Amino acid sequence: VTLTTLQVIDAFKGAKKNEIKTIYQVGGQFKNKVLQVMGAHKFTKNEEMFFFAMSLGDMLVSYGVGLGKFRILPDKNQFQVVEDLHDLVVLKNGGTGDNYEAPIPRRYPSVGEFKNALSSAMSKPEYSLLEIKPMYLKNH
Repeated sequence: VTLTTLQVIDAFKGAKKNEIKTIYQVGGQFKNKVLQVMGAHKFTKNEEMFFFAMSLGDMLVSYGVGLGKFRILPDKNQFQVVEDLHDLVVLKNGGTGDNYEAPIPRRYPSVGEFKNALSSAMSKPEYSLLEIKPMYLKNH
């Protein structure tokens, strides 16, 4: 298990500004033993990012392998926001031979445009689960 500590600089939903949070991830290194999980996030000290996660007690867990981390990168006179997919690969649709490829990360030309996209997405209606029914298929 790897525990990563981060400080919230700006928050949209859930976390509070200046709050200290711990990210919980399966995998990592202890002494000479390594458990690598493909698509697991890697974090660097003093790295700035947008991170989306779910609560696990008093810790955070990413929404999924390769999901939820957007790096803030310098670009000329401003910063761009780029989805961080690391070593994640996806299955090609109908491919032959080598059926895997690296997905294309989402990019935003500025932090402002990324925040606008988030605000727009957050203004969409939320859904809640009403009931779960088993689905039965007819035999042919």
